[in-house]
Amino acid sequence: MEHTYLVLCRIADVSVALKDAETGQRGFLITGEDSYLAPYTAAQTNVATAQQTLRTLTADNAAQQARLDELAPLIESKFAELKETIDLRAGSGGFAADRAGQLSQVSAQMEAEATEVAQQAAAASTTSEEVSTGVQSIAAGAEQMADRPDHPDRGRRTVRPGRDLNALVRGFRH
Repeated sequence: MEHTYLVLCRIADVSVALKDAETGQRGFLITGEDSYLAPYTAAQTNVATAQQTLRTLTADNAAQQARLDELAPLIESKFAELKETIDLRAGSGGFAADRAGQLSQVSAQMEAEATEVAQQAAAASTTSEEVSTGVQSIAAGAEQMADRPDHPDRGRRTVRPGRDLNALVRGFRH
């Protein structure tokens, strides 16, 4: 019974050490402070020790030895994954923060451009309305001038009200 209890404790040690490694990795990724890697580093040693102890304790059990053989590459893969993100963070000076900063920067640029386009559209609309109003005023003034008794083109309209003026105004709006 004591033997079984020791096996169960070493299995728990592996699980706890892997969680500690993840905790250390997460703390380092967030802060960039090496002190958060202590649980990660300790976990590597603790897992190796627990695996070796399990090998010894289960030497007489082929099924458990096969499971340990299956478990070893999974543990190695997990530590490789943790190490990869730690190395990225250490090399970039904060890849998580860099990515967040880049996302914010690109979002801000997109927002600024959209705002600028909206302002330009509003200005163009205002300019188009001003031009339209100006053209209508000029056309009305030209008609009044042409209707004066002393104007040489009296009676001849150069701009037909309605159709010609509307076409001219539409040309300025587009």
